[in-house]
This record gives sequence, C-alpha cells and structure tokens, in this order.
Amino acid sequence: MFGSHEISKVLLYLLLIGIITMAYLPSLKGGFLLDDYPNIINSSAMKIETMDYETMHTLATSGLSSRIGRPISVVSFGLNYYFTGFDPFYFKLVNLIIHVINSILLFIMASVIQKNFFAFTSQEKTEYRYLPLFLALMWGIHPINVSSVAYVVQRMNILAVMFMMVGALFYVLARLKISNRLVGQGVAILAMFACTALGVLSKENAILLPLIIVLIESLLIPQQDSIADNSLTVFVLIPTVLVSIVVILQPEYVTKGYFLREFDAAQRLVLQAEVLTDYLQDLVFPLHNKLTFYKDTYPLPIIAQLSARNIGYMLVIALLTLGSLIAVKKRPIIAFCGLLFFVGHLLESTLIPLEIAFEHRNYLPGIGIILALALFVIWVFEKLRMNWKIGGFLFVGFLLIQTYFQCLNWSNSFLLIEAEAQKSPDSLRANIDLARMYTELYINTKDKQYRDKALRQLGNVLHLNHSSSAAYIYIILLNSIDGTPTKNVIYEGFLRSLAHFPPEQKNPKRVNELITMRFDNGYMLPLEFLEKAVDIMSNNPIPHIDGYHSEILVVKSRYLWVVKNDKEAAIVCAREALKISPNSSTYHENLIRMLVAVNKIEEAQVEYEKYEALFPVKSAGKYDELFQRKP
Repeated sequence: MFGSHEISKVLLYLLLIGIITMAYLPSLKGGFLLDDYPNIINSSAMKIETMDYETMHTLATSGLSSRIGRPISVVSFGLNYYFTGFDPFYFKLVNLIIHVINSILLFIMASVIQKNFFAFTSQEKTEYRYLPLFLALMWGIHPINVSSVAYVVQRMNILAVMFMMVGALFYVLARLKISNRLVGQGVAILAMFACTALGVLSKENAILLPLIIVLIESLLIPQQDSIADNSLTVFVLIPTVLVSIVVILQPEYVTKGYFLREFDAAQRLVLQAEVLTDYLQDLVFPLHNKLTFYKDTYPLPIIAQLSARNIGYMLVIALLTLGSLIAVKKRPIIAFCGLLFFVGHLLESTLIPLEIAFEHRNYLPGIGIILALALFVIWVFEKLRMNWKIGGFLFVGFLLIQTYFQCLNWSNSFLLIEAEAQKSPDSLRANIDLARMYTELYINTKDKQYRDKALRQLGNVLHLNHSSSAAYIYIILLNSIDGTPTKNVIYEGFLRSLAHFPPEQKNPKRVNELITMRFDNGYMLPLEFLEKAVDIMSNNPIPHIDGYHSEILVVKSRYLWVVKNDKEAAIVCAREALKISPNSSTYHENLIRMLVAVNKIEEAQVEYEKYEALFPVKSAGKYDELFQRKP
C-alpha cells in the first residue's frame, strides 16, 4: 500500500502536469512556421518509412542547423513523421511532453537541493517545502517559454536542456547518495560528461552544463560538503577548452557567419546589453501583449560613437553582473539566480554570429530569474505577515492567464503573425511574413481584399528597408497572378536589392522564383531583367559561405538551361555546385537528369554510382525516375 507521503508526491506531480498542460493546450492546434520548413517539412531525409540502420543514419546526418547537425533532435523529428506523418499537432505534443518532463526534473532537483544541501533551518525547510513546486510551476507556465514549446523546431533547444537537467540531477544525487568521495566524484563527472555529449548532439548550448554544475556546487552546496577546488576548475576548463579549440582551429566557424549579417561582432556584443535587459523585463513583467516573437527592431550602434542608450544598458548589465558576484559570499542563492542567467547566455548572447535576439534563448537562463522572482514573492508576503503561498497562488494564476492567451495566438499561424505585426509594427520580418501570408491567401482564394492587404504590408516593408528583395518579389508575384504589368521601378528596385551587400540569403531562391514565373507560369517578365538579375546575383556572393555559392550556381544552371538553352554551360554550373556541396542529394539528382537529357548516359551512370554510394537509402528505386529524358 502507498503511504500518505507517496500519495502526496503523486498528487503534486499530477498538479504540475495538469496546470502546464492546461496552459499550453491551445498552442497544439497551430501549424508549422518559418524554420520548421527547411529543417523538417522540406527535408527529404525526414520522410522515413523504415527504421533500419541505413535509414536512421541518413536521417541523423541530415541536419542543417549546424556543423554537428544536431542528430538527436533530427532523429526525434523523423520518428514523429514515422508514427504520425507531418501532423503538426503531434510534433507540438512531443514538445509539450518534453517541456513537462523538464518541469518535473526542475521540481525534483530543486527539492533535493532544498532538502539536503541548502542551509535552511528545520522550521524553514517545513515552511518552504513547496518552494520547489512553486519554482517548477512558475517556470513551466511562464509565457516567455511558449515559443520554445509551440515552435516545433525549438525542440532542439528543449531537448538539450532536458539532457542538461538530467546531468545536473545525476550530479546532485551522486553528491548526496555516495559516501565514498572518490566514487561520488567519479559518478558525478561521468554523468556530467554523458549528458553534456547527449545535449550537444541536440543543440550546442549543452556545452555549458559543466559551468552550470560549477554554480550549483559553489553556491547551493555548503562549503564543508563541496568538492575540491581543483575539480571545479576542471569543470570550468572543459567547455572553455573545447570552445577555444574550435575557435583556434576553425575561426571561420565564428567569423564567417557575419558575412550574412547587417551587423558585425562589435555591434552584436554592444546590443546584447540591451537585449539582456529586455529579456529580464520580459521575465519579471511577462505580459502576453508585450512579449514579441520577432526581435529585429534593435537599432544598430555606431561603435566609434556609442549613444547614451547603449552605454546605459551596458552599465545596467555590468552592475547586475557585479551585484551577482558580490552576493556570492553573503547571499549565495541570489548570486546563483543572477549568474545562472548570465552563464546561460554565454553562447547565444555574445560573439557567435546568430540573430540579435530570440525569446527562446531564455529557456534555461530564465530559471535563475524565475527563482529570484519566487524568492521575492515569498519575501514580500512575509514582510506583509501573510502566508506566502497565497502570493504564490496568485502569481501562478497570473502567469497561467498570460501563457494561455499567448498560446491562443500560437494556435493559428496567421493569427500569430498578424498579432506580432501589430505588436512590432517596425519589425521587418513580421511585415514580410504577414505580406507572404496575405499573398498565399490571395493565391488560394482570389479574394481581392488579401491582395490589397498584401500590397499595404509590402509598402510597410519597403518603408522599413528599401533593399528588401522579398518585398519586390512578392509585388512581382501578385502582378503575375493577375497578369498585371509590373512597373520598371519595381524591377529596378529588385535589382538594387540583389546588389546590396551583404546579400539576403534567400536571393538565389527569389531569382529562381522569377525563372518559374516566366517559364512555368507564363508571366512575361522581360528577359533582359532576368539576365541582369542572374548576373548581379552571381557577382554578389557571400565570401566563405559555400552553401550560398552553390545555391547561386544551381540557379544560374537552371537559367542557362531554360532561358539561354545553353545545356553545356548549365551542366558545368551544376558540376561546380556539386563540387562545393557534395553531400546534397538534390544537386546529384539535378546533374544526373541534365546528363540524361543531353544523352550523356555514361556520365550519368558515373554520377548515379556516386549518388548511390552516398545515399543508399534514398537512391533505392530512383534509377528509372532519374534516367527518364527530362531535366
């Protein structure tokens, strides 16, 4: 029979699961979005029909998000497809399950630390016994985490955090359970290494796990029980050395990404002070109508002449960091809250050339601030001589309402992007995505109101950035649907946008869309305009970005084949693209079809053998299809 204590624990777990599930339930109705398409929907490797070794190996090595490829995350997407197809409900449901597991892990770890390590008196331990549940609930239903759960591709992030939490929990349990210090350290370190590796194979952020463990060991475990300083030094050195090796051996891993950006490393680093301050505001005052998915409205600083605004934000972050360090001796739990936030942002909010900001980056670092918030609620209600559980209940209710309304927006992709464009009228991305959705609605319904709305949004886009090739391509597309002539000023604007440096990463795709409009859809685009577009695109590559250069060559190859009817030159371009990106199955198939179409069967056979060796699963049964005489 179960005792009352066991029943109480089960009820607490059920309460945690039930409240989090209720908050996120509306978001399960939503569809796929943005980066879900290249990473999941458009990946041919994702469509697995068997789970044999070759299929799973091809799937695991098909990731696009980094050089590592994040195979654990990619395999989880493939398994989703295997069991449920591309039904977004089940992809989001798996994300929600992982998030619930993470909340439970946080609850268990906080309970173990509070009960066994942290310096509460016996009376305080009784009084604060629900603090771990309060923390896990606040984090589990905090609205800043909605995009981490409802945006399918962010499974990479929450999976990495799951392995980090498992590693930290194993570490804490090993420190608690094993009396033999040497054995205890060995088990703890082994768990840390294993979970760090599994986490990194989900997303690279998990390399920070040793640093997180240093914070737990140094600030939450009493000094008399703490591991020797030399062990902690090793934990700090592990991620530091690994990251340093990557930077030294392949500096372009960090530097080359800036060729894709409108900002440089110094500008990004300065802006992160404002970004981190905004994150803190969203964590402490989480109003759903203020939280934004698109965060591309930060003005770029002039490094040689920093504004008072930039300096002010840098001072805020410097003071908060200093305060966290000062609190280490007298208020270690407060120090832990602040340092967890800053350490958790070390990769994505420093020099790595990622986008400036995304709220999902707070999924792990936010735990520190939410813990500080929970302690603040307790402190306030104690000062008011009231039961802090009342305040906790009210705050959890507030978060539940905010998250529920945020999830309602995520229940429909159109509603989400429309809401985001209203919340961030100066967001270029929000306006482009809303214009794209209106354009798609017009294509599907032929309702003129959507055409008018799309054109209005495109006007906003050009007002925000006159070099946006997306705006011009959608205007041309809308005209092609109606058979309306496009004004020369639009063609000239598109050509200027192609010449802009750094070029937009989607420029090859947009030039390819022009070729499709002219030769597949029959819209009479001027051939002189097409030739100029291809020429400008080809002469404005991004240095050191091989994948982008190969895309340019593939589009140029199609132009030479379809427009110029120069088959030999087209094949040369296709070969060059394949030489740059030899692991692209699409490029292999494209070249084989071209060679077959010009009756170079022997050369096609040679290419097919290479294709078959590289992609044994995908090439199975493809021979007849590829060797039809159609390019």
